Amino acid sequence: MMRLTLQLLYDDIPDTLSQLIRTAFVPGPGYKFIVSDFSAIEARVLAYLAGEAWRSKVFAEGKDIYCASASQMFGVPVEKHGINGHLRQKGKIAELALGYGGSVGALKSMGALEMGLTEEELQPLVNSWRNSNPMITAFWWDIDRAVKTTITQRIQTEVHGIRFFYKSGMLFIKLPSGRLLSYVKPRIGENQYGGESVTYEGVGSTKKWERIES
Repeated sequence: MMRLTLQLLYDDIPDTLSQLIRTAFVPGPGYKFIVSDFSAIEARVLAYLAGEAWRSKVFAEGKDIYCASASQMFGVPVEKHGINGHLRQKGKIAELALGYGGSVGALKSMGALEMGLTEEELQPLVNSWRNSNPMITAFWWDIDRAVKTTITQRIQTEVHGIRFFYKSGMLFIKLPSGRLLSYVKPRIGENQYGGESVTYEGVGSTKKWERIES
């Protein structure tokens, strides 16, 4: 009866239950929990690994990466609540969606259209961001080639301190920290757009074991 009620009230029961788990953690008398997060950690690490110097300088100086990105993309000074401040929103959505190879689809998934951008603006926004970040864009393709070489030739490759090797039917990625990521039964397949893509086996969005597109 309880399960039926939950199904009527919620679209995704496992997701609802997972969100409720945190309510089971209660600090003891006299104590409190403090939640913290790294600031723009994905963008910081990416800039460091790819060697995108202007971005690392922005972070080192404590400046607003969204304004700096918009300024780099459009070639004008951008200040929050100041000169060309309207461009900051474009810089922000570009930063959130495009850092790891995303394109127009990623912008839409991040809510670009709901934020007021038009369909015609999306591809130029992608182009501007990539042109402003040539080292990061090159980094994507260096990684792509290294992974595919390791999978097809079963040899070790390394790019920007990230090592790739194949062992016992698994692709391993060794990060600069020493941590290993593993991918089961990797192979070169076709992605949803008809292009070449690396796929592997794992638990997909359906919570079932399946072949996943990287």
